[in-house]
Amino acid sequence: REEEDEPKMKRVSRDKIGVRPFIEPDSEDVDTQVWVERDPPLQVYCGYEATVDAEGVQTAILLCAESDEEDQTMFFYGLDCTKDFFQWLESLAVDQDSDNRNMIAVFHNLKGYDGMLLLQYCYANHREVTDQIPIETKVLSFKSDCLRFKDSLCFLPFGLAKFSTTFGINKL
Repeated sequence: REEEDEPKMKRVSRDKIGVRPFIEPDSEDVDTQVWVERDPPLQVYCGYEATVDAEGVQTAILLCAESDEEDQTMFFYGLDCTKDFFQWLESLAVDQDSDNRNMIAVFHNLKGYDGMLLLQYCYANHREVTDQIPIETKVLSFKSDCLRFKDSLCFLPFGLAKFSTTFGINKL
């Protein structure tokens, strides 16, 4: 896998260390930058709401998302909700050193209409789509630039309404 092959460490100048632990370069190394750990991929949990017209065409009207680093839900409304969502994701896809950061956007039942809405946006906006994992005509996972989209139904094989009872949680 590509992410597993990427180096876990990177070099930064001393003024960008902040409070992070770092490793000094070897004494023979001419590069004076220090080694720090790369930021882990940011995980974002997402869901769509859509309307369906008389012909059965689904139109996204709302997309909700929350990252694993913030306790704030983002809401993207209207016909441009997918475009606004991608812009927000790309704004988060930069680490503290202004380097690209991998993102994992998790949708429950991505293989349903969520995935189709995302792929439709990618193709309409000439975004490269790679690493698709299909099952028949559905897509369980795909990548576009540094954004990876995954279906949580693959590892939580039940509806979200059963989440709290499945795990014995009284309140969400």
